[in-house]
Amino acid sequence: TFISSGTCPYPAFWEYLERFKIRSLIYNVPITYPPKSTGDSVLVSGMFTPSKNSRFASKEDVQKSILENVPEFFIDIVKNDFRDKPKELFIESLINMLRMRIKTFKFLLENYPYDLGMVVFTAFDRLQHCLLDHFDREHPCFTEEKLKEIEKPLKNLFAVFDDFLGDLYKRLEKDDYVIFVSDHGFGYNSGRFNINRWLSNNGYLKINASKKQMLNPVYELAFKMGLTKEKLSRALKRLGIAGGDEQVSKLTRSAMLADWGRSRVYSNSSEGLQINLKGREIHGIVEPGTEYDDLISDLIRRLENITAPDGNKLFEWVKRGRDFFRHPVSFRVPDIFYSVSEDRYVVDPSYNKPGEFSLDITWDSGYHRREGLFLIHGPGTEKKRPGTDINIFDIFPVICNLHRVKTVS
Repeated sequence: TFISSGTCPYPAFWEYLERFKIRSLIYNVPITYPPKSTGDSVLVSGMFTPSKNSRFASKEDVQKSILENVPEFFIDIVKNDFRDKPKELFIESLINMLRMRIKTFKFLLENYPYDLGMVVFTAFDRLQHCLLDHFDREHPCFTEEKLKEIEKPLKNLFAVFDDFLGDLYKRLEKDDYVIFVSDHGFGYNSGRFNINRWLSNNGYLKINASKKQMLNPVYELAFKMGLTKEKLSRALKRLGIAGGDEQVSKLTRSAMLADWGRSRVYSNSSEGLQINLKGREIHGIVEPGTEYDDLISDLIRRLENITAPDGNKLFEWVKRGRDFFRHPVSFRVPDIFYSVSEDRYVVDPSYNKPGEFSLDITWDSGYHRREGLFLIHGPGTEKKRPGTDINIFDIFPVICNLHRVKTVS
């Protein structure tokens, strides 16, 4: 994958707090590889870090100490490695990862000064993606037999986390706060909508299947080497090639499995569509202006009318990318954004799926919801309840207020 800490051009909240001499201890937050310099803070990168053999800590001495004191340290499990294995083995692997994560975080808490400590636990995300139908009684595919299959290791997983929370609360001093928050919620998954297959079937995209066999090992090698778009861009700049960022973006798009000379639209994410625009794309064929606007209008109309296998409209809304943001953004956004109604289906940008909808959820029974969790414990919070309209964007100002730091607008 080419996504990395340099993908977002804006500072992380701990980088903002660093301006006020607030020391942070950040562990396992996704998309923090490669770790940036953090001043007096410590950052240990999370998801999308290639392996523990990569530079995963912002300071070399921190990385060395982790590997010496937590020899079982690793980045994450690959959940698809367990697709055809016993469910109990998968959950036991999650338990081992959770114990390793707790041990590493405790080591960091006990050995490095901090004003703010943050850790992300991914075990419960992996669990719900793969096995939500085994323990969520509201899931359409839930059965008591499935629950019995995993009940014992499932309880053990939550017991390990509960013990950690108990230990964490024992460490608290009277003026400390704990925030327990999720970046998303979970609900059942009805299947996948293969957006590039739909584009292909409707004449917007021509797929060049012969590229697939050649490109897969290239992507795997790039990931193992820790190759990112930012590293490629810097290399081009050192060679004196101007416009490195855009050149790399064009390179990665040209490597996709499309016949660009005959493709007007494509998707490389689950959130939206890109137009193969002349002058912007390396092999663009759609003329800016009227042709572009008419194509956007046509796509929005057709996407809004797609009916899912359950008989309901697939998308809650479909919008132009330029209308989606209130303020100008310095990074590239899709030409069209969409949101699946009640998040029932996952939009999949893979090129190699045979049908427009894939309904096999055997190892894919749960997916994200916008509503997550927020709990806070500390002085003055005992009798207060956040409103039902709390948003994930509220977390940053809450943290700033607790540190008596003025927030940006």
